[in-house]
Amino acid sequence: MSTLRDVMNACLSFSTQFFTLSQIVELTGQNRSEARHRLWKLEGAGLITRVKCWEMSPTYEKGKPANEMCYRNTRLLDKRAAARPAKKENGWDKMWRTVRALRRFTRLDLMTICGQTEHNVREFTKTYRDLGYIRCHGMGGPKVTWSIAKDSGAKRPKAGRRSGRTGKMEGSHVD
Repeated sequence: MSTLRDVMNACLSFSTQFFTLSQIVELTGQNRSEARHRLWKLEGAGLITRVKCWEMSPTYEKGKPANEMCYRNTRLLDKRAAARPAKKENGWDKMWRTVRALRRFTRLDLMTICGQTEHNVREFTKTYRDLGYIRCHGMGGPKVTWSIAKDSGAKRPKAGRRSGRTGKMEGSHVD
């Protein structure tokens, strides 16, 4: 499924030239209504501007408008694309990736492989045990064996927060 980021990248591929909704649909593989909705979002944010292209030849294919609107990138889109660095992986992402690879592990394994503190590993294992993603085989400690119980995929399941009153997880879900 294409995202707003895919539409932004398609818009950036035209640099300063004009482009149409049909060209964005071709590049992203989205249907017209999804692509149009994402272009409206970019236009509302001031990242692209809509202009009328009277010179364009009308199309007579079914489902395409006779006179399409043209768009053009603004400088703001270039700045935003350049300013957004790649998302960094945090410690819990590393631990989840390690848990999926090892299948059976100890807290000591996670501390060593992922370079995490004992407290961070303890919180990670408690949280995902409470959510049912990992299972403990024994009675606590750094050398007890853990295993993965529910593999939700490469992306780490998002955890809610612990209630201060009961200590139980609330609002947890998988992204």
